[in-house]
Amino acid sequence: MAKNRIGERTLHFDNGPRLVSAASVVSQTEADGPLGEHFDMVLKDDTWGEDSFEKAERRMFETAVRIALDKVKMDSEKLDCLLGGDLLNQIVTANFAARQLKVPFLGLYGACSTIAESLLLGAVLVDGGFAVWDTLAIAEYLAETHPEKHLWPADPKARARARSICAEMHSGFTALRSHCPMNIEARLPDTGALIWRDQSAVRADVQRLVEMWSGLLEQYGGPMLFGAFTIADAFYAPVCMRLATYGLPVPAHVSAYVQRVRELPGVKAWIDEALAEQDFRAFEEPYRLQR
Repeated sequence: MAKNRIGERTLHFDNGPRLVSAASVVSQTEADGPLGEHFDMVLKDDTWGEDSFEKAERRMFETAVRIALDKVKMDSEKLDCLLGGDLLNQIVTANFAARQLKVPFLGLYGACSTIAESLLLGAVLVDGGFAVWDTLAIAEYLAETHPEKHLWPADPKARARARSICAEMHSGFTALRSHCPMNIEARLPDTGALIWRDQSAVRADVQRLVEMWSGLLEQYGGPMLFGAFTIADAFYAPVCMRLATYGLPVPAHVSAYVQRVRELPGVKAWIDEALAEQDFRAFEEPYRLQR
């Protein structure tokens, strides 16, 4: 990116992006304002007949995308990537809209900043000539373009093992992920105890984690799974969040590893931002009625 810089805050793209379409779905309040004539759809009902605003927001997001595509006679299947976001936990509104549209999705967490961030990232993707949306593929690309960061282990066998456990995280541990949805802000040990008692598949997932992490920490000496920090630790950071939130029982050395992951600068910033949130979305909280 350094070659694109002009001064400190300006980027120049040789393959410049273009805006070819736009669409907006708004409430009557926006339509009554000075830009009212420029909106594509005005809703008379803020929830659009849905039983929650979050569901209405998902529908609004999806509809705006479809209108923009219709204006240029493009099917959603031809989209390389959809960039968008909202302020809900795990960007759920944009995420579910992307699922309905069946397009690759890169989620952006922000309010008014989302439009500027998505335009910038879209420009970077256009200038680069391609888009990557799979997390493992993104990790591989970063490792190849920044070899000085040593994102994979240097030893070939260790590197292969790290890739293997990332692939396992990518497609596995479904019981743990399903019964223990990530909620960084919450502390739910009582709920975790019930899940541990009733869900044998969760116990099996955690046992697999304990065996895997214990072997790697012993073999490579810590403090991370392969000695120094690698992509593998990043892949398992969300699992560390779940183990902490639900207080699932793990040996002391595994608990110590979880804490070391939580103290990594990037992970700590993630946790701090989550703790700063004040919203409570009931439909995202299967185990709590309030904060």
